[in-house]
Amino acid sequence: MRIQSGPADGPYDARSGILAAIRGIARRHVVPDLPDADYSPSGIADWKAWLGKYKGQHLNKPIFEGGSDPYLQCLARRVEWGHPDAILDIATFGGASAEAILKQFPAPRSGEVMGARELFPEVLRNEDGRPDPESEIQGNLQAALLRFGDQKTAGQIATELNSFAIYPGYFPLEAIRKLRFAGGKTVVHCYLLSLTVRRASKICPADGKV
Repeated sequence: MRIQSGPADGPYDARSGILAAIRGIARRHVVPDLPDADYSPSGIADWKAWLGKYKGQHLNKPIFEGGSDPYLQCLARRVEWGHPDAILDIATFGGASAEAILKQFPAPRSGEVMGARELFPEVLRNEDGRPDPESEIQGNLQAALLRFGDQKTAGQIATELNSFAIYPGYFPLEAIRKLRFAGGKTVVHCYLLSLTVRRASKICPADGKV
């Protein structure tokens, strides 16, 4: 897994790519206690301990098996196969079963990009290339849970609204797209939350200065 990439370059370590792929799987499948470790001596010890703990066990139960509606089962299986926009189809289908299935996926991290790049072109504007599908899965999950009024996700989006990363037009592009998809009262709620976050950051900024 370590190969020489050139006479002047150090050896290329392919193990980092393998770890990235494993962590990508864990962003659409719930994997218990997955180590956040590298291939250092201490990291290898963590991996060995994890493998020993779960030796002979089937760690992941397919999410689609938890649904009763055949259509939702099909969509959940598509997500597990790596198709991000099936998440949005689950939310659009709606209903208690859809929300229950969405909550079985790994909880999304804040700041992920939303998929369905053809939606809301007036917001997206010009884009070079396509984001990582694993990030799209979690960004879509944020938008889907937001549509159901999930409070934790609303807090994430409110924080994203106050972060002005370098995007086309210099505005929180992904947060706006997620809000557009969620619609309804959720949009107002997130906006009010973002104002609260903004005021708190001014009163108690990270550097401690008011």
